[in-house]
Amino acid sequence: MLWKSLRASLTALILGWAVALLIGACWALLQYQEVSRSFAANQIAAEFQSRIDRELWRGSLLLYVQVGVLCAALWWRVVAIQANGVLTGAITAGAQALFAVALGSSLLFWIPLVLLITAVGVIAERWRISSAARPSLGTSSAEHPRP
Repeated sequence: MLWKSLRASLTALILGWAVALLIGACWALLQYQEVSRSFAANQIAAEFQSRIDRELWRGSLLLYVQVGVLCAALWWRVVAIQANGVLTGAITAGAQALFAVALGSSLLFWIPLVLLITAVGVIAERWRISSAARPSLGTSSAEHPRP
């Protein structure tokens, strides 16, 4: 059970970080193209650095993308491999919180994020359990009579 939870957490974290890296790289490329068209050659580096610093490193653009993908991947893995949602959510939230602390982010900002990620794991597990109890579309009503 622990192995399934670790595998699901690792998959969710890698997918979230990979998408954030891809979006960040595309955003940086677009910003560089815009800066290089609008500014003189001696001002390009400084303007590009200030925009990237403001929008990617200090802004929350990548955070929202990464958290959305991370939560979707977490849900997918908890349901698909039948991992423990509470444990998987807690492991994923803990890893994300450690990453945030390593980057110097405020804990007050990351507390709701940890709660959100853990809640997604719990809700995914509840959904998986309740959907397993429901009859599938391919079964007849005689096999699963209504109460």
